[in-house]
Amino acid sequence: MFSQNIAFTCDKCGREFEEEVWLMVDASERPDLLQRVVDGSIREMTCPYCGFVMGLDAPFLLFRPDEDPAIIISPSLEGDEEELFEFVEAMAPLLRARRGADWKSEHVERFELVPIHLLPALLSDDPDVVVRELMNHTFSELKRLEEEDPEGLGEMLSYIEHFLGPWPKEELEADSEDIERALVALELAKRFLAVETWDEAKDLVREHPELLSEDVDRTFALLIKLARAEGDEDVLWDYEVHRSVLQRCREVGVDAAFDELFAAGIALDFDDAGLMDNLSDEEAAFWEALRSLPYEQRMAVDEIARSSSSAEEFAARMIEQPALGMAIMKELARVTGDEKQLRKLEVVEVVDRFVETETWPEARRLVEAHPELLSDEADEVLTEMIAFAMESGDREGRSVLREHRSVLRRSRKVGVRRAFAEKMR
Repeated sequence: MFSQNIAFTCDKCGREFEEEVWLMVDASERPDLLQRVVDGSIREMTCPYCGFVMGLDAPFLLFRPDEDPAIIISPSLEGDEEELFEFVEAMAPLLRARRGADWKSEHVERFELVPIHLLPALLSDDPDVVVRELMNHTFSELKRLEEEDPEGLGEMLSYIEHFLGPWPKEELEADSEDIERALVALELAKRFLAVETWDEAKDLVREHPELLSEDVDRTFALLIKLARAEGDEDVLWDYEVHRSVLQRCREVGVDAAFDELFAAGIALDFDDAGLMDNLSDEEAAFWEALRSLPYEQRMAVDEIARSSSSAEEFAARMIEQPALGMAIMKELARVTGDEKQLRKLEVVEVVDRFVETETWPEARRLVEAHPELLSDEADEVLTEMIAFAMESGDREGRSVLREHRSVLRRSRKVGVRRAFAEKMR
């Protein structure tokens, strides 16, 4: 850890006081200071005379040896790249000396830049906390800047621009009326994200049709940018889903959009719609598996779901996406705790890769990397695939599958290299 005693002048009472300011914290050694990072107080200075709380703009380094990346750096708001580089250059030797034999060079080679006000959200294991922190900070900071420092609003947008890319010029030169509209839109988005069921969401949209405005859509676009910059898939998913519902309301109307949501019964936020109680255990496990998919796959399934008019159409279209279907089946096996099925699906995946190899040398390298291809499970999978090819009249496919099974069976008898050498003669 590294700290400095710095003299401050209270912005309220004008009296001077000295406060210890932490520039670097090792979470493994000082969990008490990590808690201050989590609750956001690590950069709050409290005047001992009047109790006024001031914020401090200074760079900060958090070291978490058991996490990846181990180092998180929060640059100062007013600083530039040169200052940030100097800060890292100053802190790295101190941290290296303190860790001793435990120090790894890749620690300083791989670090993540995170604005100080987003650290509480990043360090939280609860997606709801992340959403709340992002929303509350953005809203409170815009409100404060509007009241105390209108010019600072442009600086804040420029700061966000530094991390997220350029903003349209008109957004950086917003007048007071535009600021008020942005604040109203942000508060509406916050309320829409806070509803607990889609029934409540529908009522809120009816009560506040301005949720369908371009202002609210732009607000969600900003929140999505922030969540994507943070790399938080759960929050990103939450924002994307809520925004897509509002966009659909604009396209077909509120009633029609929510009717689609309920009638199809296949939205991935199904439990939030209040309908999970009506499902069997098997159906509930299936929807839970869908929700457990990585973000990009969830979005792909959600797109198919929302554009399908029935569960039958959804199932038919999913058959056309074998990789996506495999991912769902694996998640279903994990959700239900079916380890045997999960192992079989993993074997099916590698068997598919083996059959799809373009050359025998490539196939041999795959077998050497995946010895499970020589297992009884792999042989059973290939036998089932051959049987299916026969039933469907796919003679060419059956021939290819038999040839690959023969090579694997030979490999089990005489070894991989000899079996493939014989095949490539």
